[in-house]
This record gives sequence, C-alpha cells and structure tokens, in this order.
Amino acid sequence: MMQVLQYLLVICISLVPLSVNAKLPKVLENLNATVLIVAENKKRDPLDFLVEPTKDSEKKNTPTGMGTGVIISKSEGIIITNHHVIDRSSKIIVYVYSKDDTTKYNAKIIGVDEITDIAVLKITDFPLPDNITEVTWSNGPEIGHDVYTIGHPQGMAWTVAKGIVGHTERYPASPWQTMIQHDSLIMPGNSGGGLFDESGHLVGINTLLLESRDKTNTQAWSLSVSIDDVRWSFSRIMKWGSPRRPAMNVALEYNEDTKELSVIPNKGSNAIKSCMKEESILLKVNNKDASTYPKLFEILKNKLDGDQITMETKLDNKVYTCTFNLENWTVLSEKSKTD
Repeated sequence: MMQVLQYLLVICISLVPLSVNAKLPKVLENLNATVLIVAENKKRDPLDFLVEPTKDSEKKNTPTGMGTGVIISKSEGIIITNHHVIDRSSKIIVYVYSKDDTTKYNAKIIGVDEITDIAVLKITDFPLPDNITEVTWSNGPEIGHDVYTIGHPQGMAWTVAKGIVGHTERYPASPWQTMIQHDSLIMPGNSGGGLFDESGHLVGINTLLLESRDKTNTQAWSLSVSIDDVRWSFSRIMKWGSPRRPAMNVALEYNEDTKELSVIPNKGSNAIKSCMKEESILLKVNNKDASTYPKLFEILKNKLDGDQITMETKLDNKVYTCTFNLENWTVLSEKSKTD
C-alpha cells in the first residue's frame, strides 16, 4: 500500500509544476491523450523503482512493466502502446493525466504485433474524466522537422521533451518495422508514448533509445515506430485481433553488384512443398515487380496469412512460376525459437 501511495504522489507532484510551452502545438491536448501504464507482473512488483534499491546496479533499472500509451478513441477507451510494455503482464492498470484523478483504470489487451512492437489496449472502466482527449494522426514527419515526446522517463511522470527528426526510415530489426530517428529524449518509461510533429499530430510511437558507444552512458538517438507502421498494425488488430502478417517462408539475399534479389525456399515451407526447389532470382509477385526489398514488402503488406500468391523467378535464364499460400510470420518466428 505504501508503494502505491508513493507512486500516486509522484504523479501528483509531476503534474503541479508542469507549464505548457506555448511554442509547442497541442501540448495540453496531447497530455490529456497520454496515459501512464503499469503492467503488473507476477514475478516483480512494477512499483519497485519507487523504493530505494539495495544494490548500486539496481539504481539503473526501471521495471519493464511501466510505460506510456496514447488514447486513440476516448469513447471506446482504445489505447496504443508498445508490446514490450505489457508483455507477460498479469494485470494492466492505466492512469490518466490529472492531478486530482488518481483512479486505477483497468485495461485489457485487444491484440499485439510483436514484430512492430505495437499493442492495442481497451480501458474497461468507465466513464473516463471529461478532460481526456484523443491523439490525431499525421502523415509523418520530414528530416529536420521539430518533434516532441510525452512520457514517463524513469518514473518522472508526464515529461515533455523536444527534438528534431534525424532520419525518417531506419530498420534496426526488421523490414516490417520502420523507425523514425530523432533526438527528443526517451528513456525507460517512455515506451509506448507518442512522438508528435510541428502541428501536434501523432507521427510515431516511442520505442527504443540508442546509447553512445563511448562508455559514457549517454543517449545518442531515439527511435520511434513510424506512423505508417503504427496504423498498419492498429487497423489489422482492430479488424482481426492480430496483424495476420504474411510470410513467404523463404530466405532473401540482395546482390548489390547485379541488383538482383535471390529467393531461397526454407525447408518445409509452402513454397518448397508446392513447386520451388532451389535458389533463383525473384522477378514478380502476382505480376507486380518484386525485384527489391521495398517493392516486395509493399506487395506483402497488402496481403494476409493464407492468401495465395504467384511468384515469378528466373533460373539459368529461364522464367518459372510458383503458386502457393502465404504463411503466418509470427507463427514461424515462434516455431524457430523452439526448433
């Protein structure tokens, strides 16, 4: 009980001194559209960071079960956050931006996209306070544009930080996850919060921080999932409960010299079961140019697991076609972990 009281005190204290910078657009509206998420974990109390640690090494740690979220629909209580914020949680609690309202709002998971690191939640306790608002979508920022973040870095609730966009397309882990690189401060506790553009519209979900390599423990860059990927995951989760991400279940290798994309069917894949037996050069998918990574993934993003595709390849100057059903990317990923 003492931990909970301390936690609520942090929220109240954080709200009192906050002054809205008039130069940042829609800051108050976006604060009211931001929530604090506590994902209670059976193995660890997510409020442990409020208690003085007993070991020096623990001072650098914050719980994986604490993060930020943005409200997409006030009437339905729909929230977007990061998957890693609520992963393996036993109970999800949401707090809204208010110095007077310290109510615990329960939330449930609608669906997750582990690859993009997006989760969609729904608040189950109503009504919500009158001051709560919704974020508005943007088409994405441009390099050099001003942006700002809202979140709870290391437990400092409702923190606003400003920066600029350094790059709009980074791919640190997967071609399915496009990240915006910027220098607005994010730290543990910011995960799942909003990245907002010069007009105050949502352009990304804050996900990763990149530390410097000079052993000074300083932050170099922040990475946020791009708005296009957020909307892609969100729309699919809301429609099907999961992203239903399609997978060809093949290995791809791009040759910079020949400018060709080689495709190698994986053992046990639908492609090899149907008709493809060896490595060849990928030309088209469903009669559309698929000779580069961007072109191929643009086609796949409009497909579902289970959809049938026809792949056109070249081997020894001969063109072949192979028709098979796409598999599920997440299922294959989980299988590879256990094989």
